[in-house]
Amino acid sequence: MVPAGNPAGVSGPQDLAGLDRLTTGNPETAPHGTKAKEWLTNLGLWDSLAPKLVFAENAAQTLDYVSRGEVDAGLVFASEATSQSSVEIAYTAPASELTSPIRYVMAPTVSTSDSSTASAFVAYVLSADGQATLAKWGFVPVTDTK
Repeated sequence: MVPAGNPAGVSGPQDLAGLDRLTTGNPETAPHGTKAKEWLTNLGLWDSLAPKLVFAENAAQTLDYVSRGEVDAGLVFASEATSQSSVEIAYTAPASELTSPIRYVMAPTVSTSDSSTASAFVAYVLSADGQATLAKWGFVPVTDTK
């Protein structure tokens, strides 16, 4: 993601080397930082970009750095980048062998006091309407429900 208006003209990973400062989550503590490091490493860019990285403790801090223009670009999950109008998505990494899949697991718990509502929520999320809502916020469609 980049600040609104994309002042640095970022269109893909090939542009990252020309930037002064980048942000992502700390790979030791933030899931988006772990994925960013995995992706950049597999692209062969991690070692050259590491000195330019400002590590954030969480996605909200990553968004703040980018939205305030404190960095040229940030690496975060698309679902996070869609939450603020002060940033825009300049590039979305395609699903590929460069990273393992990001999975969000959902299931009603056995001990819930309202199992019908929990089951209805899971059914909604898996429905066409639920999937459209998730897509609006940067999530990709569910492909595996097991």
